[in-house]
Amino acid sequence: MSNKELWNNFLENIKNEITNVSFETWFNEDDTKFYSFENGVVTIVVKEDFIRKHLESNYLDIITEGMYKVTNTNVTVNIVLESEIQMLREKEKINISNELSKVLEKEKGNLNNAEKANDSLIEKELTLSDTIK
Repeated sequence: MSNKELWNNFLENIKNEITNVSFETWFNEDDTKFYSFENGVVTIVVKEDFIRKHLESNYLDIITEGMYKVTNTNVTVNIVLESEIQMLREKEKINISNELSKVLEKEKGNLNNAEKANDSLIEKELTLSDTIK
């Protein structure tokens, strides 16, 4: 099941658990979004801290139970701010960029070593060729 299907199934189930007004206020697609489901952890992203606090205080059990119904897995629910996700993404990009730079430097060193070894072999061949003549 895709993340989109998972979230849509969850929303359909939760509609039956809460009032329409509550659903439209706290689970509307502008303010509350599904981010990921990995290793039993469901991450939901919200725009504002007051939404996070309200969901954690009033809907965490309903969210956890609703996700269990959809995934058939005991889940931990994390509700995070959109700004926190953006910061994590930037951090991940920097980490990936740093790791890529390290790999490229290592490969550059390997290439330089290979070129030196190749040059050395060519010199030996030339010396051997001169010796044979």
